[in-house]
Amino acid sequence: MSIATFQELQETDNGFIDQLHEALVAAKFRTCSDKNDIESGTGVTSAVEESIKNSRISLVVFSVNYACSTGCLDKLMKILELRKMKEHVFIRIFYNVTPFQVAKQGGTFEISFAGYDKLFEENKVKKWRAALEEAGRVKGVHFPNEKHR
Repeated sequence: MSIATFQELQETDNGFIDQLHEALVAAKFRTCSDKNDIESGTGVTSAVEESIKNSRISLVVFSVNYACSTGCLDKLMKILELRKMKEHVFIRIFYNVTPFQVAKQGGTFEISFAGYDKLFEENKVKKWRAALEEAGRVKGVHFPNEKHR
């Protein structure tokens, strides 16, 4: 089975994303990751979009740095769009953030969006906010702190 994994801009200190990826590979999932695209802050490239479309599952790790990347926000919108159009599983992991913070853009999400309101078109920012609200409303796995290594 194919799974698209997308992680935050700056990975957690304890290598959570790497450990997750290794576990998925060990479980015989074919994974794709766009770590380089996210780190460079790019949006949804055609290769990434194709990976999302060809995957049956998308796994997103929301963490304190997630909203720092407009590329992550664009990918989230694409995943949610795909989820509405066809059978596509969207798994959410909340790492050191709560689903409420994601849905309501609190904490570091609020700080990122304060800057986005000044830099981007109002419609784009509204779509990002709506995507985070939708993602935060649905239950996911919540790791409240780094004790879960």
